[in-house]
Amino acid sequence: MQELFKKLLSDIFNELFKPLKWKKQGSNYRYISDNGLGKIINFQKSKWNTQDEVTFYINYGLYIEVGNSINKTFKEYDCQFRNRTSYLNGIYTLTPETDIEEFRKIIITALREATAFLNTINSKDEFIKSLLNGEIQKHTNDIVMHYYTCKLLYDLGFYREIYDYVKAERWRGEYFESLTELIEQKMKTEV
Repeated sequence: MQELFKKLLSDIFNELFKPLKWKKQGSNYRYISDNGLGKIINFQKSKWNTQDEVTFYINYGLYIEVGNSINKTFKEYDCQFRNRTSYLNGIYTLTPETDIEEFRKIIITALREATAFLNTINSKDEFIKSLLNGEIQKHTNDIVMHYYTCKLLYDLGFYREIYDYVKAERWRGEYFESLTELIEQKMKTEV
Protein backbone atom coordinates (compact mmCIF):
# COMPACT_ATOMS: atom_id res chain seq x y z
CA MET A 1 0.00 0.00 0.00
CA GLN A 2 2.88 2.37 0.76
CA GLU A 3 4.19 2.13 -2.81
CA LEU A 4 0.71 2.60 -4.25
CA PHE A 5 0.26 5.67 -2.04
CA LYS A 6 3.57 7.14 -3.26
CA LYS A 7 2.70 6.45 -6.89
CA LEU A 8 -0.74 8.01 -6.51
CA LEU A 9 0.77 11.20 -5.00
CA SER A 10 3.45 11.34 -7.67
CA ASP A 11 0.93 10.92 -10.50
CA ILE A 12 -1.38 13.60 -9.09
CA PHE A 13 1.56 15.96 -8.58
CA ASN A 14 2.84 15.47 -12.13
CA GLU A 15 -0.62 15.98 -13.60
CA LEU A 16 -1.94 18.90 -11.54
CA PHE A 17 0.91 20.70 -9.78
CA LYS A 18 4.10 20.33 -11.78
CA PRO A 19 2.68 22.27 -14.78
CA LEU A 20 1.96 25.16 -12.36
CA LYS A 21 5.62 25.18 -11.19
CA TRP A 22 5.02 23.59 -7.80
CA LYS A 23 7.91 21.50 -6.44
CA LYS A 24 7.60 18.11 -4.78
CA GLN A 25 9.74 16.97 -1.87
CA GLY A 26 8.64 13.74 -0.21
CA SER A 27 5.04 14.24 0.90
CA ASN A 28 5.16 18.02 0.43
CA TYR A 29 4.14 20.07 -2.58
CA ARG A 30 5.45 23.66 -2.46
CA TYR A 31 4.96 26.78 -4.51
CA ILE A 32 7.13 29.82 -3.82
CA SER A 33 6.25 33.06 -5.57
CA ASP A 34 8.79 35.66 -6.65
CA ASN A 35 7.35 38.07 -4.07
CA GLY A 36 8.13 35.81 -1.10
CA LEU A 37 4.85 33.95 -0.51
CA GLY A 38 5.11 30.23 0.10
CA LYS A 39 2.25 27.78 -0.34
CA ILE A 40 2.37 24.17 0.77
CA ILE A 41 0.27 21.06 0.61
CA ASN A 42 1.37 18.26 2.91
CA PHE A 43 0.21 14.64 3.06
CA GLN A 44 0.46 13.60 6.71
CA LYS A 45 0.37 9.85 7.17
CA SER A 46 -1.09 8.35 10.32
CA LYS A 47 1.41 6.77 12.68
CA TRP A 48 -0.94 3.77 12.96
CA ASN A 49 -0.56 2.75 9.31
CA THR A 50 0.03 -0.91 8.48
CA GLN A 51 1.31 -2.78 5.47
CA ASP A 52 -2.30 -3.12 4.22
CA GLU A 53 -3.69 0.30 5.16
CA VAL A 54 -2.50 3.86 4.65
CA THR A 55 -4.52 6.58 6.38
CA PHE A 56 -3.54 10.20 5.83
CA TYR A 57 -4.64 13.83 6.08
CA ILE A 58 -4.08 16.67 3.64
CA ASN A 59 -2.75 19.82 5.29
CA TYR A 60 -2.09 23.12 3.59
CA GLY A 61 -0.58 26.44 4.55
CA LEU A 62 0.79 29.87 3.70
CA TYR A 63 4.26 30.99 4.72
CA ILE A 64 6.33 34.19 4.64
CA GLU A 65 9.60 35.44 6.07
CA VAL A 66 11.31 38.80 6.37
CA GLY A 67 12.58 39.70 2.89
CA ASN A 68 11.40 38.29 -0.42
CA SER A 69 13.33 35.05 -0.41
CA ILE A 70 12.27 32.21 1.83
CA ASN A 71 13.49 28.83 3.01
CA LYS A 72 12.62 26.55 0.10
CA THR A 73 12.13 23.55 2.41
CA PHE A 74 9.70 25.13 4.90
CA LYS A 75 7.28 22.67 6.46
CA GLU A 76 3.52 22.94 6.85
CA TYR A 77 3.92 23.33 10.61
CA ASP A 78 6.18 26.39 10.00
CA CYS A 79 3.34 28.22 8.23
CA GLN A 80 1.64 31.25 9.72
CA PHE A 81 -1.64 29.97 8.26
CA ARG A 82 -2.43 26.26 8.48
CA ASN A 83 -5.49 24.19 7.78
CA ARG A 84 -6.58 20.69 6.83
CA THR A 85 -8.94 19.66 4.06
CA SER A 86 -12.43 18.81 5.27
CA TYR A 87 -13.74 16.81 2.31
CA LEU A 88 -14.98 13.45 3.69
CA ASN A 89 -14.06 14.68 7.19
CA GLY A 90 -10.44 15.10 6.12
CA ILE A 91 -9.43 11.47 6.68
CA TYR A 92 -8.41 9.40 3.67
CA THR A 93 -7.69 5.65 3.82
CA LEU A 94 -6.16 3.45 1.15
CA THR A 95 -6.62 -0.34 1.51
CA PRO A 96 -6.36 -3.33 -0.86
CA GLU A 97 -10.15 -3.05 -1.37
CA THR A 98 -9.98 0.60 -2.43
CA ASP A 99 -11.18 1.44 -5.92
CA ILE A 100 -8.09 3.40 -7.03
CA GLU A 101 -9.84 5.52 -9.66
CA GLU A 102 -12.58 6.57 -7.22
CA PHE A 103 -9.99 7.22 -4.52
CA ARG A 104 -7.96 9.34 -6.94
CA LYS A 105 -11.06 11.45 -7.61
CA ILE A 106 -11.58 11.89 -3.86
CA ILE A 107 -8.00 13.06 -3.37
CA ILE A 108 -8.23 15.46 -6.30
CA THR A 109 -11.47 16.90 -4.87
CA ALA A 110 -9.76 17.42 -1.50
CA LEU A 111 -6.76 19.03 -3.20
CA ARG A 112 -9.06 21.35 -5.11
CA GLU A 113 -10.51 22.48 -1.77
CA ALA A 114 -6.99 23.32 -0.57
CA THR A 115 -5.86 25.01 -3.77
CA ALA A 116 -9.09 27.00 -4.07
CA PHE A 117 -8.31 28.62 -0.75
CA LEU A 118 -4.56 28.98 -1.39
CA ASN A 119 -5.32 30.71 -4.69
CA THR A 120 -7.28 33.45 -2.87
CA ILE A 121 -3.94 34.79 -1.56
CA ASN A 122 -1.52 35.57 -4.39
CA SER A 123 1.16 37.74 -2.83
CA LYS A 124 3.03 38.31 0.37
CA ASP A 125 1.34 41.73 0.69
CA GLU A 126 -2.14 40.18 0.38
CA PHE A 127 -1.23 37.63 3.06
CA ILE A 128 0.09 40.31 5.43
CA LYS A 129 -3.09 42.35 4.90
CA SER A 130 -5.26 39.31 5.71
CA LEU A 131 -3.19 38.65 8.85
CA LEU A 132 -3.52 42.24 10.03
CA ASN A 133 -7.26 42.57 9.36
CA GLY A 134 -8.03 39.14 10.85
CA GLU A 135 -9.71 37.85 7.70
CA ILE A 136 -7.47 34.80 7.40
CA GLN A 137 -8.40 33.58 10.89
CA LYS A 138 -11.93 32.90 9.59
CA HIS A 139 -10.57 30.06 7.46
CA THR A 140 -8.97 27.88 10.14
CA ASN A 141 -9.44 26.71 13.70
CA ASP A 142 -5.70 27.08 14.39
CA ILE A 143 -4.61 30.33 16.00
CA VAL A 144 -3.04 32.44 13.28
CA MET A 145 -1.91 35.43 15.34
CA HIS A 146 0.25 33.49 17.77
CA TYR A 147 3.45 34.95 19.16
CA TYR A 148 5.65 33.90 16.22
CA THR A 149 3.32 35.49 13.66
CA CYS A 150 3.18 38.67 15.73
CA LYS A 151 6.97 38.72 16.06
CA LEU A 152 7.31 38.23 12.30
CA LEU A 153 4.92 41.14 11.66
CA TYR A 154 6.96 43.23 14.10
CA ASP A 155 10.15 42.32 12.20
CA LEU A 156 8.42 43.23 8.93
CA GLY A 157 7.72 46.72 10.33
CA PHE A 158 4.03 46.34 11.21
CA TYR A 159 4.49 46.90 14.93
CA ARG A 160 2.02 49.79 15.14
CA GLU A 161 -0.64 47.70 13.41
CA ILE A 162 -0.24 44.79 15.86
CA TYR A 163 0.37 46.79 19.04
CA ASP A 164 -3.22 46.75 20.39
CA TYR A 165 -3.57 43.04 19.66
CA VAL A 166 -0.23 42.13 21.26
CA LYS A 167 -0.94 44.30 24.31
CA ALA A 168 -4.34 42.65 24.78
CA GLU A 169 -2.71 39.20 24.54
CA ARG A 170 -0.14 39.81 27.32
CA TRP A 171 -2.15 37.50 29.57
CA ARG A 172 -0.88 34.65 27.38
CA GLY A 173 2.58 34.88 28.87
CA GLU A 174 6.02 36.36 28.84
CA TYR A 175 6.50 36.27 25.07
CA PHE A 176 3.57 38.60 24.43
CA GLU A 177 4.63 40.70 27.42
CA SER A 178 8.16 41.12 26.06
CA LEU A 179 6.88 41.84 22.55
CA THR A 180 4.56 44.52 23.96
CA GLU A 181 7.55 46.13 25.68
CA LEU A 182 9.63 45.90 22.50
CA ILE A 183 6.91 47.64 20.47
CA GLU A 184 6.49 50.34 23.12
CA GLN A 185 10.25 51.00 23.14
CA LYS A 186 10.30 51.20 19.34
CA MET A 187 7.39 53.66 19.28
CA LYS A 188 9.06 55.84 21.95
CA THR A 189 12.25 56.14 19.89
CA GLU A 190 10.24 57.33 16.88
CA VAL A 191 8.56 60.22 18.68
